[in-house]
Amino acid sequence: MRPDGLGRFGFNVKGGADQNYPVIVSRVAPGSSADKAHPRLNEGDQVLFINGRDVAPMSHDMVVDFIRSARVAPNGGELVLTIKPNVYRLGDELDEPEGATVPEPVRVAESVPRSDKLSHSLRLLSDALATGRIVAHFEQLYRKKPGMTMNDCRLPQNLNKNRYRDVCPYDATRVHLNSSPNGDYINANYVNMEIPSSGIVNRYIACQGPLAHTSADHWLMVWEQLCTHIVMLTTTIERGRAKCHQYWPRLHESHEYGRLLVTCIRDHETPNCSYREFSVKDRTVRFFFI
Repeated sequence: MRPDGLGRFGFNVKGGADQNYPVIVSRVAPGSSADKAHPRLNEGDQVLFINGRDVAPMSHDMVVDFIRSARVAPNGGELVLTIKPNVYRLGDELDEPEGATVPEPVRVAESVPRSDKLSHSLRLLSDALATGRIVAHFEQLYRKKPGMTMNDCRLPQNLNKNRYRDVCPYDATRVHLNSSPNGDYINANYVNMEIPSSGIVNRYIACQGPLAHTSADHWLMVWEQLCTHIVMLTTTIERGRAKCHQYWPRLHESHEYGRLLVTCIRDHETPNCSYREFSVKDRTVRFFFI
């Protein structure tokens, strides 16, 4: 690709060797050189080489400077990127491994039932798990995002609210409780998950498995944040070790968690998972004197 009349390629990157994170395309401006390139550059693509030079040892600033310097290079300002495509992007054709049978996804703008996209996504995920690609990608992620602090979790009054010492929420994105008698801290983080090239942002809360003494705060968070679904990704016991307190009552039973009354009104077991439905009521009583 070549720069536009203002000398811009029209894309941003994040990551670098100094951040212990691969160089990833974080934004592509509509109508820019990057947007019009063939094949098109997409958000989430990993940059491997810039004009034949390996970016693996480069810091973030070095990568940015190297891209900018290409504008005045002897080759007429041409920028050649070698990328690893983002497998979750929609629109462009991707090279599949030999023998792969998963069909290519369609463009977001086309009329495709949502269920088809979900089915395709799950099949891609299954294939990536079988080959180990997704595990390798996960292991490349940083344990702690550079520049983000985790100080509140280490305050004396909050230490016993953490199940593990090294799994803590970021100060800037943690969930704050508004009306807990135990303080505003809970080991939970807001998470925004952008789906590249779709305009969709999935928003959810990632929370540790509640401890016995934090179950009331867990339900209070559910109440205050207007959560309608709870997805539990662990069992209460794994390999003989406690992973999560049973913070819910049994079928047709009720339990008080602080000021909230939680009742299990439905429980359906399958070989792979359980579906439960709860009623949550605020037991706060207000007195009016006339």
